[in-house]
Amino acid sequence: MDSGCVRLQEERRQQERQWRDEELEQYRRNRELDEVEEAQFQSYARDVIQHCEQRGRNTYPLRRAAAAGSRQVINNNVGWLDGWLVG
Repeated sequence: MDSGCVRLQEERRQQERQWRDEELEQYRRNRELDEVEEAQFQSYARDVIQHCEQRGRNTYPLRRAAAAGSRQVINNNVGWLDGWLVG
């Protein structure tokens, strides 16, 4: 191969590595934000459940929703990326 082709291939590899590194960093930041969001959700859910209990309301549906948490939705949306990162 001539040096021009080799140089282009190396540039392509570097671009692909840079793209993957950027994707991984964005994924990590999103996971951190997901954890903050989950904590906020659980705090809000506790407040709502406590408020409803004080007024004699049925809190079973609220407790089920809080147990599932917001992570259920998050994991369904980014689960494909977990497999990609391992592979």
